Amino acid sequence: MSDIVPANVRAAQESGTKAARFLAQRGVLMLKETREIGFARDKFGASKLKISSYILSTAKKAGIASSTSFSVQFLLQKDKNEYINLIDFDETDELDRALTYIIRTAEKLKVEKRDYTELTYCTKDLMRFGFYQETSQDQDGYVQLSNHQAFFIEVPRFEEIRTVLVAARDHLISRGATIED
Repeated sequence: MSDIVPANVRAAQESGTKAARFLAQRGVLMLKETREIGFARDKFGASKLKISSYILSTAKKAGIASSTSFSVQFLLQKDKNEYINLIDFDETDELDRALTYIIRTAEKLKVEKRDYTELTYCTKDLMRFGFYQETSQDQDGYVQLSNHQAFFIEVPRFEEIRTVLVAARDHLISRGATIED
């Protein structure tokens, strides 16, 4: 019998978030626990971005947990479809700082007449948070999932996302997450 590993499983084992590597495992029991912390609506009122804590535990034998992964889940509900991205727990502090920087930079640039300007933060799994400013000084914020589905918001509403992210991180810490996770 050969050890053929599908390319998508092999890729997930080699790169991406820890959660993606966990999900690529075979022959293990998995326990997934999520708690919705909050959400934001897009600027058009048509889409919703839910933010949840996400805990995944695996076991090679029933009743014996062998490892646990802590993440924040971003679930985009758009046009009757759902799209999901996970951010590892160890990325949440950096994302918090990036959102704060995006908010402050957008406030500063809003009063300046500029050429088209864009500021983007990208996670390990290619999820993007950012804003762009037109020459007319109009700004739009966006969250783009790794599958390129986009969620557009008014830039000041990044503070709502940041607040929910921090609450999700605090919940994961209360459940045992540490910076090594």
